[in-house]
Amino acid sequence: MLRSFPLAVLTLAITNAYAQLDAQPNKLNIEVGPGNAITETVRPDNKSRTIKIERNPHDEMIVTHPVVMTMGLNVDLSTVIPNATGYPDIRVKDTTEEAPASTGGAFRTTCPYAKIENADPIVYPGLPLKSHYHFFVGNTYINPWTDTHLLTTTGNSTCRGGIVNRSSYWFPVLLNTLNSKPLMPKGLLIYYKTNNWTQAKGYGWTDTAGVWREEMNPDGTRKFPGYTTPPVGMKLLGGNPNRSVNPVAGESLPYRWNCRMPGSSTNQFSGWIAEDPVKCPIGSTLGLELYLPQCWDGVNTDSADHRSHTAVPINVKNTGDPKGGTHKECPATHPKPMPAVSLSIDFTVDADVRLYRLVSDVNVNLKRGITAHVDWFMGWMPKYIEMWMDYCIRGQRDCHAHLIGRDPDDGKLKAIF
Repeated sequence: MLRSFPLAVLTLAITNAYAQLDAQPNKLNIEVGPGNAITETVRPDNKSRTIKIERNPHDEMIVTHPVVMTMGLNVDLSTVIPNATGYPDIRVKDTTEEAPASTGGAFRTTCPYAKIENADPIVYPGLPLKSHYHFFVGNTYINPWTDTHLLTTTGNSTCRGGIVNRSSYWFPVLLNTLNSKPLMPKGLLIYYKTNNWTQAKGYGWTDTAGVWREEMNPDGTRKFPGYTTPPVGMKLLGGNPNRSVNPVAGESLPYRWNCRMPGSSTNQFSGWIAEDPVKCPIGSTLGLELYLPQCWDGVNTDSADHRSHTAVPINVKNTGDPKGGTHKECPATHPKPMPAVSLSIDFTVDADVRLYRLVSDVNVNLKRGITAHVDWFMGWMPKYIEMWMDYCIRGQRDCHAHLIGRDPDDGKLKAIF
């Protein structure tokens, strides 16, 4: 709790504070305990801020830009595009196009921008304004009070297919720290893939002779149980908004940054974090890929920390492998493999990329971008998620970003639009 200070002016590092934006974008109220409201006034040059304790107006604190707050950096919303309208209907049509066979099943969908809001319906349910700012895509009615019933029965959807997918996906706002303005995403793809295993082979590895060696349970049954459909209402979190240490070489991360030149689809550099970000020039595309855990405990759609009901695949030693190699399996505590869900987000670089910072990157002593994270609140209509699970994931087909499989009601192939 902040207390009255005898000095008129002092430097303060704000910690353990609940920050929320006032109706005026140049003011910020910070609640640190009963009767301890603070007002922040931003200078026009946005480089320094005066914070005044309202309980004792004679005490002031100077905070140097960028402001560091537990709940995220300040965001200037004066030029943000309005919330999207989305589609109010089911957008599915007949097609004669078959998805090609693939070595691993894959389904994709596009979900453009829906809204920007300092809310998090999973981590802070029922608590408006408490979270740092997120970009939301998918369900247009998402809010801090959204539960599974509201998610699946209300709101339009910005996703291809309309309300067949009322899921909501959100990730932290990317800021230009010079002016606190958000960099709006220009494109977003959501991937659902088999990733580590094929339906036909399950867990296993290929030996030096090119022979597939399947890992078996002690009772002789196949170790791989097959892909499980994520249940309606499933809540998944990937990444860590509170990460407090820099990545180390070889670390497996739940995100990846890339940079692509105009007219190119190829990543030019091996990661925003590892490379000098000045190499991503104005006019290029800054890409962010975010990954969600693939293994489920098979029981719970949520948990107290919103993570314990899911897990990432683990490395398991290959039985009888003379080279001592490993393969991926879901841990015994989370034995149900789901499709691996990831988001691919594009931003057009419009300034020196060294000015960019995620709103959750509050520790200026750490590398930018390491708090990248994503949330998914699953709101697919059961019929349609089972269609692409059977046809694309279990059927080992590459369904691109529109083919969704056979309709069980009429047997016809369908595509979303």
